[in-house]
Amino acid sequence: IDTIAYDVKTLSLLLDELIEERATSEPTRYRQRLDALITRYKQLLSSIDETSQRCTITIPAKMIHENILQLNASLINISNAPINFRDLSDVRTTVQGQIRVCDVLDGFSHQVNELVTRGNELMRQPMVPKYVQQDVQGVQKLYNEKVQSARDYLEKLKRLLELWERFDANARRYQQQTERLNTELAQLRGNLHTITSFQHEIENCKYLRSSYVDLKLILDENAQYLQSMTSNNLLPYEILQKLKIEYDNMIEELNEKLRLIDEILHDLIADNARWMHFNDESKRLDTLLREIGSMFDAKMFGERPLEEKQQILEVKR
Repeated sequence: IDTIAYDVKTLSLLLDELIEERATSEPTRYRQRLDALITRYKQLLSSIDETSQRCTITIPAKMIHENILQLNASLINISNAPINFRDLSDVRTTVQGQIRVCDVLDGFSHQVNELVTRGNELMRQPMVPKYVQQDVQGVQKLYNEKVQSARDYLEKLKRLLELWERFDANARRYQQQTERLNTELAQLRGNLHTITSFQHEIENCKYLRSSYVDLKLILDENAQYLQSMTSNNLLPYEILQKLKIEYDNMIEELNEKLRLIDEILHDLIADNARWMHFNDESKRLDTLLREIGSMFDAKMFGERPLEEKQQILEVKR
C-alpha cells in the first residue's frame, strides 16, 4: 500500500513536469525530456498495477493469517471438563460440563469453515504466500482434533455415567431386597423354637435360600460393570477402589446369609428326620401294643388254635 501511494504521488509530480515541459521554447530539449518523462510514467503505471495485484493477494492472506491466529488461541484455551469425581452426582455434573464444551466448539464451526473456504479460494490465485496453506491446514487440524477429543471424552463420560447408574441402582435394589429377606430370616429363626411342621419350615427355608441366591445375579451384574469401568480406565483409582469395597461387602454379606441359612436348613432336615423316625417308632409301638393287648383278650386268644397262639407269642418276643 505504501508503494502504491508513493508511485501515485510520483506520477502526479511527473504530470506536472510534463505540463511544464510543453511550455519550453526549445523543441529538441522538450522532445528528449518528454520521452524520458513518458517512459517513467509508463513504468510507474506498470509498477502500480503489479503492486495492486500483489495487494489483492497479500492483504487477504494477512487478514486470514491474523484471524486464524486469533482462532487458534481461542481453540487452545478450550479444555475438556476436569475429572474430579467423588460420587455419581459429580459424574452427572461433569457430563453436563462436557456437553457445554462440545457446544462451544460447535459454535466455532462456521468461523473455521469460512476461513478455510476463503483460504482455499485465495490459494487458487498466483503468488499466494506459503503460510496461507499452512494456516488453513493448521486450523483445520487443531479444530478437528479438539472436536474429536471433546466428543470422545463425552462418550467416555456418558458410558461411565451409564455403568455407574446401573451399579448404583443394583446396589439399592440389592439393599432393599436384602432388608426384606433379612426380616424373613429373623422370623424363620424365631420359629425354630415353636415348630409345628418341620416340612413347612424346610420349604420356607429353601424358598428363602433361593431368594438370597437370586440376589447373586444382581451382584454379578455389578461385577461386570466394575470390570468395564476398570478395563476402560473410566474412573480414578480411589473411586474405583471405593466401589470395589462396596461390592466386596455385599458379596461377603450375601455369603454369610447363605451360610447361616444352610446351617438352619441342615438342622431342620436332621430334626425332621429324627422326628419322622420318632413318629414311625411311635406308630410301630402303638401297633405292637394293640396287638399285644389283643393277645390277652381271653375270648379272642382262647378261640385261636394252639399253633397260632405259639406263633403270636413268638412274634411278640
